[in-house]
Amino acid sequence: MRLILASLALAATAVPATADAAVVQQDDRGFRIIHIAETDASPEQVWRTLVEPKDWWVDAHSFTGDASNFSLEAAPSGCFCEISDKLGVEHARVIYIEPGVRLRLNGALGPLQQEAVMGVLTFAIKERAGGGTTISVEYAVSGNFRTAPGTIAPAVDRVIVEQGNSLAKAALEAVGKSGSAEKPKATEESADDADDKDADFGEAFGDTPEPQR
Repeated sequence: MRLILASLALAATAVPATADAAVVQQDDRGFRIIHIAETDASPEQVWRTLVEPKDWWVDAHSFTGDASNFSLEAAPSGCFCEISDKLGVEHARVIYIEPGVRLRLNGALGPLQQEAVMGVLTFAIKERAGGGTTISVEYAVSGNFRTAPGTIAPAVDRVIVEQGNSLAKAALEAVGKSGSAEKPKATEESADDADDKDADFGEAFGDTPEPQR
């Protein structure tokens, strides 16, 4: 969480040119981010890893600084929570779950909690033709922002990319694989390719809801 706060503070002045490559929609009401990660782990293993956030959530993006405090109740209305002996945080709630295929949560993550906004975080899992798994992470946020969404979106984008890649890596490590050839890969595209990326996402994973207004 310390990293998120720092990123939000510096977003307007310290964002690399490609940092917003996954921001596929943005206006004064909010933004939508899509990140694609690849892993040689099976869809079943990716799902098992996904529902154990303590195994892949990045420590820096937490209130306690320790991802081992994270848990997910993999059921409708289940809490995606962070609980320690000093504090407790409800990051999101499960609103759709299709084991092995799709998990959707409703929640404003991190410092977005203090904004009057809502966020929908969707993980979609699809088996690759040659083996392994394509993981899509989509985060749609909208509402009443005190800071212009355009200054926040790049920082949130970086967090989503990091979390998606961490999930892919953790799933692969869970099956005991190693070596550079098997490391998860993120799809890197320029901002000019955002429309194509959005279309590819829809074709691969089916229709997803537009950000709530």
